[in-house]
Amino acid sequence: MPSREILDRLFAVEQEAQALVAAAEAEAQRRLAAAQEEGEALFKRAYEDKVSELAKRFAEFSKATSVAHEEELRAYAAALAATREDRATTFRLIGDSLGFGD
Repeated sequence: MPSREILDRLFAVEQEAQALVAAAEAEAQRRLAAAQEEGEALFKRAYEDKVSELAKRFAEFSKATSVAHEEELRAYAAALAATREDRATTFRLIGDSLGFGD
């Protein structure tokens, strides 16, 4: 019966090996899932930080542009208000450009 004992022992070793492989697979899956979750969290945090930074920069740029635009409009309005109206010269220039001045 020693051969039966040898076969039983080999079967027990095989079962232990199978259990170790299953445990290793489970641990690998757990580690992969944790790494993926951590990577996604890092990406999300970096993405949200970049979006926040760009939104802030856009708001600052938009405000600066709006202020500059308002200043230009005020300067243009002031220049128009300071301009003297000369209808005779205006009509003469229009007539000359259309070929009526000759």
